[in-house]
Amino acid sequence: AFRTKQAIIDKVFSAPALYGGLVAGNPGVAAILGRYERNLSLVKELVLSGDAAGLAALMNQS
Repeated sequence: AFRTKQAIIDKVFSAPALYGGLVAGNPGVAAILGRYERNLSLVKELVLSGDAAGLAALMNQS
């Protein structure tokens, strides 16, 4: 699951003008950004606390 998500991210960053327009014009972008913020906060907590098992479990979620 993690490698699939990484491949999607790689594809997005290979065409920034296209995906930038799609993201900026998405009416649901506020909700999406909220999810990103929550997930990044969780990753930050796991990394800073040294919880490798928790981070691995999060990365394995689909």
